[in-house]
Amino acid sequence: MMNATQEQAVVETSVFWDIKTCPVPPECDAGVVGRCINRYLKKLGYYGPLTSIAVGLLTDVPDDVLRRISSTGIVLNHVPLGSIGILRSMNAWKQTYPPPTNMMLISSDESILPRIRHSCGYNIFRLFPYDSTNAWKRFLLQDSGEDKCSVTPESAYWLCSACPDHLVSQGYEKFTTHLSSLEHQIKANRVELEAVAETWVVWDIKGCPVPPGCDVRRVRPCIEQYLKDFGYSGALTITAVGLLTDVDEDILRAVSSTGIILRHMEFYSGDISSVLYLRPRPSTYYHGPIRNSWPRLLAIY
Repeated sequence: MMNATQEQAVVETSVFWDIKTCPVPPECDAGVVGRCINRYLKKLGYYGPLTSIAVGLLTDVPDDVLRRISSTGIVLNHVPLGSIGILRSMNAWKQTYPPPTNMMLISSDESILPRIRHSCGYNIFRLFPYDSTNAWKRFLLQDSGEDKCSVTPESAYWLCSACPDHLVSQGYEKFTTHLSSLEHQIKANRVELEAVAETWVVWDIKGCPVPPGCDVRRVRPCIEQYLKDFGYSGALTITAVGLLTDVDEDILRAVSSTGIILRHMEFYSGDISSVLYLRPRPSTYYHGPIRNSWPRLLAIY
């Protein structure tokens, strides 16, 4: 791991700790995790604001471990769907924190980091190599007990990414109460169903044209990878809509060759609404966030 550059040293750093693949060893105090991370980053020259987040299916983690972690200021993020859920959380975080900024991943799952490393302007790194099976335990056992993290009655804030509205609150008791509530169970089940349901993407080909110099045939794989990174693994249908007589024939031919449906229509919001609700449920209709960063999406994936 290289030391921080002058720019990296002072910007925000967020640490994503995959608590399932890197659990707290039985012989370690869960309260040392935060200060071990803090000391490690300072040793490498990272002195900017730091947020450490324990991510995973937290209902599978012992209550005493979670309570101790939360009391030291580490954020708890209840995330379903395993590595896909963690990847979704990291991608959502990127939308909140524009570059330059730092992201550190603590995980033994080698599938996560390569799928997020393509992001430009972010310093993304992992704590230890995936093949170092004992590295996490050694990292925690090196704790000297100095610079102890303070314990506060309210604890750190927490998030529930299993709920569609990504509930955010503070206080460990509120966290456990939420996870055991019927409302949470209903919302969490819905999220899991949506992840595997059919996704239908409506592409306004006039409002979001293929940028000059970009291969039209890359549109579909770019959208597919974007959705996979946010946890959508079900069947995918992409429809290019608009006044297609105004679109170059070669572009339409290339678009169609990748399996994207072409729908010629007078383009206005009323027409889009009629398209969205022609599909039978359950389906996930995806047509919003991509529009705001269309050229960037095609450049990244």
